[in-house]
Amino acid sequence: MSWREEIREIVKGEVKFDEPMSRHTSFSIGGPADCFITPQDIEDLKKIILFSRKRRLPLKVMGQGTNLLVRDRGIRGIVVRLGKGFEGVKFFENDLLAGAAVRLSVLIKMAASKGLGGLEFTVGIPGSLGGAIATNAGTEAFSVSQRLESIRVMTGEGKVKDLKANHLNFGYRRCHLEENSIILDAKLRLERMKEDEILKRMNAFLDRRERTQPLGTANAGCIFKNPDPHTPAAKLIEGAGFKGKRIGGASVSKVHANFILNLKKAKAEDVLVLMEAIKEEVKRKTGIDLEPEIEIWGEG
Repeated sequence: MSWREEIREIVKGEVKFDEPMSRHTSFSIGGPADCFITPQDIEDLKKIILFSRKRRLPLKVMGQGTNLLVRDRGIRGIVVRLGKGFEGVKFFENDLLAGAAVRLSVLIKMAASKGLGGLEFTVGIPGSLGGAIATNAGTEAFSVSQRLESIRVMTGEGKVKDLKANHLNFGYRRCHLEENSIILDAKLRLERMKEDEILKRMNAFLDRRERTQPLGTANAGCIFKNPDPHTPAAKLIEGAGFKGKRIGGASVSKVHANFILNLKKAKAEDVLVLMEAIKEEVKRKTGIDLEPEIEIWGEG
C-alpha cells in the first residue's frame, strides 16, 4: 500500500493530494503540497505525526497562512492545518482557554462580548491564535506573550505537554518551542472592561492599521523584522528607494514599504528576487542585515 493510500485510511479529517498552497496563504502564492491534511481532533493529529515519523515524511504545520511564502515548486511531504476541532473557546472569570486554530478576529470579539479586554492590539492582525503565539505577534508596544499564561503542545513524538509562558523565552517576533512541537490551545489572562470601552480601543487600533497598512491586496504582512525598536524596516526599505518597486507580479507597497503585494499572479520567485534586492541595497546603504519576518517553505 502506498503512503497516500495509507494516510487516507488512518485519518478522519480531510486529506488532499497535490494541493495548491496558493489556496491556503494570504499571499495567494505557492506550488502544491504533496499532501494537505486538516485533522479532525487531537487524536487525528497524533496519528498524522506518528505516520510521518514511520514513513520518514517531512511534516509542516501551518496556521491561517498569513505570514507564509511557499515556493513555486511546492512542499514535499505533509502539510497540516488545524481545523474546527481546534477552534473551541472557554471563558472563566478573567481567563479564557482557546484552541490554536481560532482566528484572532473571532477571539477578540468573543472576549469583548464577555467584558474581557486586553487583546485589542491584535485587531487587524490576520491569522490564528496558534500562529500569533508562535511568532509573538503584536505591535511596537504590545505582544501576545504579555497576555499568555500557558500553552498545550503536541511534541514530535505525539505526546501532549503543558508549558508555562515564562518557559517559552519569548522575544521580538519569536517564541522558543521545542522543534516539531505543535500548539494545541492556550490560556490567556485578560482584564474586566466594559464592552463599549473595548470596542473603542479596537476601533482605534484598526483605524491606525487601515491608515498605515495595505489591507486590500494579497500580502503576508511585514516581510522583514525591524532591526531594533527604533529602526523600522519600512524606513530602511523606503530609504533604499524600493517603495513601489515591482518585479513580475510582486510590488513593494506604496503605503507601507515593509509589505510586498501580490498585484497580479505573482510567483514566489518574484517575491524572493525582490526581497534579495531589498536586502542587498539596505546592506549597502546602511550596513544593516534585514532578517525575514515571514516564513519561507518549499522548493524553488
